[in-house]
Amino acid sequence: LLVALQCDKYVKKKMELTEEQLNRYSLFEILSRSRCHKARLLHYGFERDQILTETTNQNWCSVHTDIGTLSGLTSALWLDEDFRVCPSPDPLCGLYVQDRNFVDLKISIPEDCIAIQTGKCAEIITGGLIKATPHYVKSSLPSPKKEDWRSRNTVGVFSQPDWSHILEKLPETPT
Repeated sequence: LLVALQCDKYVKKKMELTEEQLNRYSLFEILSRSRCHKARLLHYGFERDQILTETTNQNWCSVHTDIGTLSGLTSALWLDEDFRVCPSPDPLCGLYVQDRNFVDLKISIPEDCIAIQTGKCAEIITGGLIKATPHYVKSSLPSPKKEDWRSRNTVGVFSQPDWSHILEKLPETPT
């Protein structure tokens, strides 16, 4: 919720809003009332019988934006086939975001930190002043050797407005 407060401060600084509008479109207020927050284990790995070719898709998930308001992500934990912690199989594997010019940027989250991404609900509520973060998870080609198989695991905490909240965008255009 502290990140939502910072988002609200940013919106307030960029737009002239009444006190009523500030409360109505406050990400902090909307998320404080929500009963829809959830956490999920995000597990990415190859299937044992996957056909291994040079043209195998190298993304474990394609470019997308989260539908919620804010998403918190932990650092990745890599596991081998026997579920032992191991290093990443490739320095290029992992989470990527796209900047506003559609340039892919690799994101490495330190073990003692979380990353926060903005989602589509934040974009709608702020009238586009805050944009949803396009992102994807890149894999490496799997190795035919069992000892080289790896999975990427992280926890995502997803916040979104309550089921009964009607999404409305800010009535003014940002300055």
